[in-house]
Amino acid sequence: MEIYNSKDLAEDIEFLKMTIKNLEKTVEEQNERINSMEKNCDEFYKNIEELESLIEELEPHISEVEYPKER
Repeated sequence: MEIYNSKDLAEDIEFLKMTIKNLEKTVEEQNERINSMEKNCDEFYKNIEELESLIEELEPHISEVEYPKER
């Protein structure tokens, strides 16, 4: 029969509780970063769409320019 040291078990439990709290905090921070990245990606995509729209508006007004060949 094993004999358990309640002091050691209590210390182990406290360590595990601290570890869990640290992991929960890390997960929360990572979720915040993911949310921020999603927001940035959405904003980036929106800006790309706006830029593409502006390019489409400008295309008819831009003529092809030929530059003289260098000798």
